[in-house]
Amino acid sequence: MKKVNFFLAKSLIMALMCFSVIACEKESIRVNNYPISPVSKHETGTARIMMSHDNLKVREFYLYEGEDLTCTAGVAYRTDGIFCTLNGIQYHIEPDNILGAVRAKKITATQDGVLLYDVEYFYEGERLKSATIGAPPEGPYYTSYTYYDSHIIINDEGEHRLELCDEENTGYACNVLGYLETPLTTKYVINPALYFLNIYGKPVEKLPHGCEITRSGKTMRVGKNLYEYRD
Repeated sequence: MKKVNFFLAKSLIMALMCFSVIACEKESIRVNNYPISPVSKHETGTARIMMSHDNLKVREFYLYEGEDLTCTAGVAYRTDGIFCTLNGIQYHIEPDNILGAVRAKKITATQDGVLLYDVEYFYEGERLKSATIGAPPEGPYYTSYTYYDSHIIINDEGEHRLELCDEENTGYACNVLGYLETPLTTKYVINPALYFLNIYGKPVEKLPHGCEITRSGKTMRVGKNLYEYRD
């Protein structure tokens, strides 16, 4: 009987050790939070996004084309992710297992229950490093991002170089990675409206080179993009 109890005790200890290792592997890591200043309006060409906030969180989007309101969308923050429907497309943002900030681990886009695409996000040094895009019936596609002080190398259906200037991305309002209009990044990886939910990791701190940059009061213009900060 003592021999049997010994082996039972030993098995129990081994099981607890294995559980502890797995728990440690799944333990959340702490990531700094880089808040985006509340932007009440983002305008580019004839397209305009208006936003309302609860503290620093976007609660509603209002999408305009010219003077016509095309979409009103609420943002739901739940334990299983963030949910938002824009122009008939439902987005489910699954959060990464981190502490201190919120960032996307996976975004699934569906329409009328049919999968349009999904994106898995991978980070290094708190910044977006790469993404895997599933877009049936084609794909998967892959992108990657390498950051330097003066430029960013984007691998997105070929290698692209995004030059940065010395101007600060005030309040991180500007979606810098969207300025090259790389086909996969701008179509799938970073949604220009969802960018303001601050879900894509540490934003780029400098503005893109070669754009006319003007600041006046609570507004900032970077090329064809206008950002207006909330009062």
